[in-house]
Amino acid sequence: MIYKLTGKIEDIFTDTLGIMCGSIGYVVYASQKTMIQIQKGITVSIYIEHLFRQDSSQILVGFLDIAEQECFKQLMSVQGIGLRSALSILSLYTPKQLLSVIIAQDIKSLSLADGIGKKTAERILLELKNKLKNLPTLAYNNTANTDALTALEVLGFSKVDSLKYIQEAPDNLSTEQTIQHVLKRIGKTSY
Repeated sequence: MIYKLTGKIEDIFTDTLGIMCGSIGYVVYASQKTMIQIQKGITVSIYIEHLFRQDSSQILVGFLDIAEQECFKQLMSVQGIGLRSALSILSLYTPKQLLSVIIAQDIKSLSLADGIGKKTAERILLELKNKLKNLPTLAYNNTANTDALTALEVLGFSKVDSLKYIQEAPDNLSTEQTIQHVLKRIGKTSY
């Protein structure tokens, strides 16, 4: 299995990249958010999800960060979601935004992704709401943010509102500072 590729971007196509690693060229699928950040001729290190199909073919899917890769894996775990649907969602939403959509159970926003209808959006939201801790974002890969979210829930604040304001907070805050930031933001919006 391939974990990561480091090489020169030889070609950029509609939904794939041509990456030269030494004398071998790889075709790698990627979300539009990833494709926008890449330029032809530069050298990149890209995380790879190596998929094996029933017809024995193999597909490489590339991600600039592990958070997007983990979200892709979670989306692919939903029944009926394939490569194109998962990449369509990740082309529209960052991992943080996707987490907010799932917490809010926002069918309308999820349905904006190409190929995702209302029933598919409902299935994704239903299956992923129980896997929220598996979706990497600032709210969950930072211990201070995780602790702050738990504390705010204990204080009676909604998870959706708390998460929204936690995601706006700077990355380097302590648990106490993160809670203070959220309380200030919630206080300003309640007037």
